[in-house]
Amino acid sequence: MNRFHVIFFTILLTTFSGCLFDKTSHPTQSGGKDLLDGEYPSISPDGTKMAYVSSNNLYVCSMLMGSVTMLSAGQTGTYYPRWSSNGSHIAFIREVDKLLPSTGYEIYNALFQVDVATGNQSTLAASDGPFGENYRAYDFDWSPSGNIIECFCDSNGVEFSKIYSADENRLVMAKYDVQDFQWSPDGNKFVCSTGDYTQPKQLYIGYVGSTTLTALPSRNNPYSPRWFADGIRIAYTTPAGLILLNTETQQDSVIAKSVDPQISISPDSRKIAYFITTSSGNPDESGWTDLYSIDVATGVSSQLVTSSGAPIELCWAPSSREIFFSFNGTIYTVGVP
Repeated sequence: MNRFHVIFFTILLTTFSGCLFDKTSHPTQSGGKDLLDGEYPSISPDGTKMAYVSSNNLYVCSMLMGSVTMLSAGQTGTYYPRWSSNGSHIAFIREVDKLLPSTGYEIYNALFQVDVATGNQSTLAASDGPFGENYRAYDFDWSPSGNIIECFCDSNGVEFSKIYSADENRLVMAKYDVQDFQWSPDGNKFVCSTGDYTQPKQLYIGYVGSTTLTALPSRNNPYSPRWFADGIRIAYTTPAGLILLNTETQQDSVIAKSVDPQISISPDSRKIAYFITTSSGNPDESGWTDLYSIDVATGVSSQLVTSSGAPIELCWAPSSREIFFSFNGTIYTVGVP
């Protein structure tokens, strides 16, 4: 992104958060400004649109004009809208209520995509598809090409996971208890964690064209592995803290302690956003959750937001200067120093 685009996006975001929604911006308990009612914010690759969910409906808002378009109406839970790399489609998970032959009437999660330009919606994976009626979608990631979406799904309760090419319905890999799946920036490999009730969680890399996983050295109980832009380093969390790992040298280091599982690396790979939750000491109260940004090169962290409860779905702006998140049904943004 060149300097013009960074400045242009900053102007759009300032206008977007300041006046277009006719909503008074105010800080949370400490830091952050509210934009609009909704959850699961997701910024388009070019930074001009934001997808989000409100009342189970999927919306897209123009950051330039402030106009809002409903792309998909839903009566049940809708989660995790994510843009394709070329910005043409949005994939999302939605609960679907259906009568299944063996188990009766129940709700399951299906994976959908919608064409942003036309609004045409299609089902990528559901219980009546090639993966059987016990299919449950619970996480996915677009391939960097923007043409094929890759997903891992649970095909039998929580006991078996599959990684597959959804648009071709082609099974790529079957592996027990695969989690936290993310493609590398070049699309030639992916990182995930896996384990079962008798084995500790472990980080793995899978390569395109291979049906096996290669173990990475990882500390106890790893979560949320995320790639840096170089396709070599990853960050992940454990009970010990936030870990940086070089997948080539296999050297790692702890750069922050007591970090919650959810993290997000800035597009320029210079910073990592993460949450730290502090217990209130009362089992009936949720405690406080602080949003931080840490500079990877210097190890200096900055506290950005303090809130009661649990914010969700961290999302960086393409400029790497703003973070979006949702909290109690409202989407917020905060600047990053």
